[in-house]
Order: sequence, then C-alpha cells, then structure tokens
Amino acid sequence: MKEQNKGITLIALVISIIILIILAAISINLALGDDGIIQQALRGKKDYTEAELKTELEMKIVELQTDKIVNNEEFTREDLYDLAEIKAIVYSVGVPAVGEYKDYNFSIDENYEVTIGTKVVGEKPSIILTKSTDDVIDSLSIRVVVTISEGSIVSITKPDGETTEQTEFDYTVTENGIYRFMAEGSTGRRVIEEIEISNIKASDPQIESNYEFPTIKSTGIAWDGTTTITYDNEKGLQNEYSLDNGITWSPYEGPIEVTSSVTIKARSLRKGIVVAESSKLLQQRGDSVPSSVYDSNYSTGHKFRRSWWYLNVDASMWGKSVYISGNENSQPGGAWNAGCYMYGYDESGEATLLYVTRWENPGYNRLEVEIPENIVRLAFTTGGNSSCWWNLCEIEAF
Repeated sequence: MKEQNKGITLIALVISIIILIILAAISINLALGDDGIIQQALRGKKDYTEAELKTELEMKIVELQTDKIVNNEEFTREDLYDLAEIKAIVYSVGVPAVGEYKDYNFSIDENYEVTIGTKVVGEKPSIILTKSTDDVIDSLSIRVVVTISEGSIVSITKPDGETTEQTEFDYTVTENGIYRFMAEGSTGRRVIEEIEISNIKASDPQIESNYEFPTIKSTGIAWDGTTTITYDNEKGLQNEYSLDNGITWSPYEGPIEVTSSVTIKARSLRKGIVVAESSKLLQQRGDSVPSSVYDSNYSTGHKFRRSWWYLNVDASMWGKSVYISGNENSQPGGAWNAGCYMYGYDESGEATLLYVTRWENPGYNRLEVEIPENIVRLAFTTGGNSSCWWNLCEIEAF
C-alpha cells in the first residue's frame, strides 16, 4: 500500500513539473513575444518619444509662423531652416521637407504637419565656432573647426550655401545676424551649429535739418528747425539723439524742432554697445534769405549784387505761386539793367531756372512765380555789371 502511494506521489510531481513548464512557457511568451508585455512597453516608449518630437517640431513651426505674422511678413518653406533654433537639422525644404531631430528622421508635408521617421545611428560631427573679436568693427571672421571621432568629414555647408571639405577655415562677415554651419560625416550623420554676430558697426546716422535756411510754406515764411535723423534700418537697434553735447540722450521717435544753433549728436546702440554715431552743427547760414525779406514791410529789403541767397520750400507750396517784390538799385553811373534770377533745386541738387527778368527802370515791381513739384529750395541772384544792384523787398506765399 505504501509503494502504491509513493507511485501516485511521483506521478503527481511529474505532472506538476510539466504544468509549471507549460505555465512558464506561456509567461515567457507573454513577456517576450512579439506582442508581449516588454515589446508593448518598448513600442509605447517609442510612440511616446515620436509624439513628443512631433509636438516640439510643430510647436516651433507655429512659433516661427506667429513671428512672421507679428512682423507683417509672409512665412515660406525657406523659414523651416530656422528650426535650427531647437537644433533640428533641415536637409531640404521642398514638399515634403526632410531633416533630423534628436537622432530621428522627420518630414514636413505641405500643411506643415510633421511625421517622425526612423531612429538614426552613427557618430555625428562636432562644430566649434569662434569669432575673431568682440570689438565694434566693420567686419570680422568666424573660425570654424569641424571634427568627428568615427569616419571622416564629407562636407561642410557655409551660411552662404557654399560647401567645402576643409575642416578648419575662417569665414568673413560684414553684417550682424545668425550664421549657421552644417557638417556631414561619412556615417551619414549631420550637425548644425550657429553663432550670433552683433558687433558689426552699423551705418552712421544721417542728420538733415531745415534750420540752415528759412522755409516758405503755404502759411508764410519762418525759420523752420525741423530736423530728421536717418538711422541704420537694422532691427533691434536703440536709436538716440542729444542736444546737450551727449550729457543726456533721448530716443528718436521722429522729426525734432530745433530753435537755436546747436550741435546735435546721434547714435545707435545694440545691446547697450554704441555701434554707430555722428554729429552735426546746426546754425543759420550766412547766405540764407534775411528776415527783412519776409517781414511784411515793403520799405525794407535786401540788396543783391552777384551773390546767391537761399530759401527752403515746403511741399505745401508745390504747384502754388509766390510773389517776388523788389526794384533795381544801381550805383550812380550804373545802367538800370540788373536782373532777378530765381532758381529751384530738387532733392538731387539739380537746378531749374524758374524766372528771370531784367527791368529797364528803377520802379517798384511785383512778380508772380509758380513753384513746380519736387522743388525743395529756391535760390536768388542778380545779373548785370558790377555796379548794378537789385533790391529784394518781399517774398510772399500766394
């Protein structure tokens, strides 16, 4: 009876072992099989990674598009190269655009939707960029050094699109901005590095003022000290001016009214560093038409004899007329043949003879002369011999 129980126990043990082996096989398959828990976890991690990369790329695209809208500019596929701001490498911007981001290939369709592709392997090149100086100058060079620990460098693409196989070189720049370099290794991997240059000298401000001469407007004639400053159009510059020899500075927001002789200074700053500056002395010129010519007093005036006198013209006078009043005032023994010449100058400095008259007697005269468009300055002079004078009594807007 005991031998029979032992036999039953042995059989049960064998059966139990077989069952355990079967269960173990099932468990291993569940864990390690093609659709096992581990594989599902790996696929879940891969899906999560791809979804994260897709989100990061598409959010950056939206950011780039928003920046263009804010600046009233059009977003184009060329702007996809700016994904380099998050270290994404764009190989081409066609449809679809293709590139590499965080060791994964990606593509961008015509609607700017991103698809994440396969993971890429292999050693990536390394790029080191160093600028030659931090001083504010007209140009500088960027030192480029490219290395790779596995394989070799196939090509390096410069910011201007030119390619080279040189792994060390200098790249000269004359403008501020972000400069990107891309290197490709024999492993097929690529890398982009960029450097921002902000110490290239900007164009010096150009100061223009009406203060040198009086200005004739439809409302009359007066010393108009309107002064404008034209700065470099580079974005991000802080443009300022000073009327007290640089003791205090004000932001330039438009034309300035100057009421007395002064040296005006202008400057541009980039990140607190002065990158352009200029100055100009504003004062009334000795050859400007004197105030006695527009004081509404016909008994006063100014004598001319072979000299030039100037008067600015406001655009409100274009197509309108001015009255020129005066008479001849020759020295004793002179002939009454001094003439009044009136010229108009456009912005390019080209002169046009607007009126010329030669009076045969010393009587009082009043002329009406129309001012053509684009004339910004009038000039008056006389003709005749050295003993002839012409008395300019009054100039009036009509």
